[in-house]
Amino acid sequence: MSHTYSLAAMAQELRQFLRLGTPILIAEVLHMSASFVDTVMAGRYSSADLAAVAVGSSMLFPVLILMMGVIILIFINLCLFFSCYLMFKNGYKLKS
Repeated sequence: MSHTYSLAAMAQELRQFLRLGTPILIAEVLHMSASFVDTVMAGRYSSADLAAVAVGSSMLFPVLILMMGVIILIFINLCLFFSCYLMFKNGYKLKS
């Protein structure tokens, strides 16, 4: 089966993608720039300080990703709970 998309539909999808992705991109650039500044500042002191900053910044990223995953998981479960609660409270209404 072949799907064809118009140029207007693809442009609308691209605008939505950019609107959703821009805050994530900004956050990643800021995180990388903060790590870069920390590394440059620690490089002036000693190699032990530089190593500590490198390990600390590399350990921070997985922790942040884990926290974002937990927040998304909690949000999804809350949405499922409230939608099931509303369906139970209001009864199942099917369109025929």
